[in-house]
Amino acid sequence: MFDSVRPLSWLDSNCRVLAQVRDPRVPLRERMKFLAVLSANIDEFFTVHGVKLASRRGVDGERSNDRSGWDELRTRLRQLVDEHHRYFLDELRPLLAGDGIVLLRTEQASEAQRQYLDEYFRRAVLPALTPLAIDPGHPFPHLRHGSVYLAARLWASDSSARSTFPRAGLSMIHVPSSVLPRFVPVPDSVRPHAFVLLDHLIQLHLPALYRGYEVLSSHSIRVTRSSGRLGHGRRDEAGIPCGPAVRLEHDVSLPADILATLLDGLELSGESAYAARCFAAFGDLHQLYAAVSPPRLAHAPARSRAVPAPDIWSVVQVDSAAREATRRAARAEAAHLSPSPQARPGQASDAVEQWKRWA
Repeated sequence: MFDSVRPLSWLDSNCRVLAQVRDPRVPLRERMKFLAVLSANIDEFFTVHGVKLASRRGVDGERSNDRSGWDELRTRLRQLVDEHHRYFLDELRPLLAGDGIVLLRTEQASEAQRQYLDEYFRRAVLPALTPLAIDPGHPFPHLRHGSVYLAARLWASDSSARSTFPRAGLSMIHVPSSVLPRFVPVPDSVRPHAFVLLDHLIQLHLPALYRGYEVLSSHSIRVTRSSGRLGHGRRDEAGIPCGPAVRLEHDVSLPADILATLLDGLELSGESAYAARCFAAFGDLHQLYAAVSPPRLAHAPARSRAVPAPDIWSVVQVDSAAREATRRAARAEAAHLSPSPQARPGQASDAVEQWKRWA
């Protein structure tokens, strides 16, 4: 029996979660939450089993006996991820649009919405962005577990001499979804809930970051790292896995040469790359669910109620009263059970006569 039996059991249970998502009896907005849970489960699986899943050979260079089980697991896992994304794009997203919940691309935004997004970017997003260069003169940057990045291809223009950014053909920008909402709400006169993805908003304003450069293309990527239970990784102070990379998610339009550069920098093989037609980090659908659900239905974090500590002297008084009551009850019980110290003359004979008459 190979050691991938438990992961296969996990896979079966998460296939049932996906079946729950596709159940038409489940409320529409609740399906978003189930998709977020499924995405979080997949991420956790990669952090625990990613090193074993990505390894092709044993330590001695020979294929292990249970390699076929892990190959089957890899194939079924990829099918689950693909079906996960396909359901959101082809089925759930149109249903959400019919319910007034839409995810707009920046080219679909109206002029008023574009002005709102421009102001929001300058005020909230731009101060949180830090571009990172990828070139032979810089080490490959550390891409944090679970974070979304934009890989931008640049071309130096004639005015690049005035730019303080290094001469690099590729740059990485961290999408700050931990401090800003991943789904940016925009005003809409027709639909009650209209959003623009934070990734797309940053892509729209990339020329403001790279003055003196022409942005040829930009693509979303996301890295999953090992937690170290089966590998040699570890977690940082915030509990986020910071071990070796085990998965690279990217959009389908990512050029092959950029993909090769990323895989080489992350020390991954092509089998660890997962292309998707939709945005990465489906776990952020929790944010969308909270944004479109009424407060009474959204699951807010539980808050503990403060309970005042009792007065120590009142505790002492209650304890003393309880002890006194216990002593009184003991004395009463002892008095009830003890025989009378003196009996009246003839009391025993009267009792015998009563017994005989009864018998």
